[in-house]
Amino acid sequence: MFKPLWAIAGVALLGIAGIAGTIVVASPGGEEELVQQVETATPTPGASPSTSASPTFSPSPTPSAAGTPTPSPSVTASQTTECDPNPSPLAGTTLWRWGDMTIMVPAGVLAQGWTENGEPRFVVFPAEFNQSYSTTIDATTGEIIEVSNDAGGATPKDAEIKLAISTISICPLDEKSAPWPYSHEKPAREHVVVGNLRYIEPDRASGIRVFGGTPCGSGGSSNDSGLGLNGVPCPDFIVITSAYSSVALDSKTGAIRGIPEIAEQDRHAFDRYLASIEMLGR
Repeated sequence: MFKPLWAIAGVALLGIAGIAGTIVVASPGGEEELVQQVETATPTPGASPSTSASPTFSPSPTPSAAGTPTPSPSVTASQTTECDPNPSPLAGTTLWRWGDMTIMVPAGVLAQGWTENGEPRFVVFPAEFNQSYSTTIDATTGEIIEVSNDAGGATPKDAEIKLAISTISICPLDEKSAPWPYSHEKPAREHVVVGNLRYIEPDRASGIRVFGGTPCGSGGSSNDSGLGLNGVPCPDFIVITSAYSSVALDSKTGAIRGIPEIAEQDRHAFDRYLASIEMLGR
């Protein structure tokens, strides 16, 4: 039986320092994504400052076989005085939002957003390759930061990635028209279960993502006992994150791990999303 994990007004904050190390997380579709957890949280715009450590996530370093990658000059973001915060995606693409940026990602291309030193970043890369073939974007300006490819300059899914980049638009999120959990209408969608937590994956156009992982690395505990180094417990968790906010939950107990950083513009959406998470067996 599933029951709500907590009410919006009754969230208990537990100050548990994060554990440094590499975490492999898998999306509900089975795609593995590599993220990095560091001990010191990165300040985010509008978020309450904290001196305690909390999980901070970024993609794995991107190797480049061709030396220092150079930005592609052929694509630029669409920035207009009148923008559409919720553009209709082109056929065969999925609308993503990360911070103020929207982008339409075609099938066969993977994408991921993260925050680096308080700056939202976004990467697209071919699904059948790792991030050695990738395009990294400044999600604040829409500008290309880095393009990594092989020594010959070839990039798999080059046409699809260029199509995605051509759809970049910088337009602030409109809470009134943004998808749930910014809107009040919860979608009728299949639930995901991680540990004892049951939740709905937010629409990518909302700019909020949920990952499952473990601080012991390799997508699981370091041994069958569920213990990490020096016998320290290795609990699985889920992370709810946007370009400016992040909160991690122990997937067995539902307890908050670390100190959440919730930006003011995300507060109502995160409250609504956390209130929707259900606990197995309660």
